[in-house]
Amino acid sequence: MAILKSFLKFAVFILMLAALPMWMCQTDYAVNNGWAPPANLVGEWQGSAPISSDWTRQRQLPVFIHVAVSGSLNGRIGDAQIAWGLLEPGHNAVGRFLHLGTDFRFVGQLNGVILSADDVRRNSFSIPCDFINGQLVGDFITSGWLSGDRYHVALAAEHLALTHSDAPEIQPR
Repeated sequence: MAILKSFLKFAVFILMLAALPMWMCQTDYAVNNGWAPPANLVGEWQGSAPISSDWTRQRQLPVFIHVAVSGSLNGRIGDAQIAWGLLEPGHNAVGRFLHLGTDFRFVGQLNGVILSADDVRRNSFSIPCDFINGQLVGDFITSGWLSGDRYHVALAAEHLALTHSDAPEIQPR
């Protein structure tokens, strides 16, 4: 059983490693080909989501994101600052036609502790989301393993609903 568990962890690692260049190309594509978010997505977005990871004491994840005209992001996820982030298209024309994937995706790097109560730190995040009734609705996932101890497993939150707000720009903590 231990051998199977080790093999599965190794297989997940290899798959994530193989997907990394593809993820980097999508991000580079959005930046280098001049993709910019639609005007109605520019500005301040905020909301929270129930944390689906069962190993945390904190059960809600607050999210505050400012989307610039270029698609770059700043803000906070939990208690962590977004060090670098980008809003990018979630799928291409074929994906839209086949209803595969999501409309948009927030990706980025984090600085600091995400959940202070649980001392959770992760390097990167992704929020695939759809634009539904004026909200960005999706799920949140960080870097990390699919299984393992609380120091290495990914943090996940489901049913994140971000609402556009007229609040002033987010100030760093």
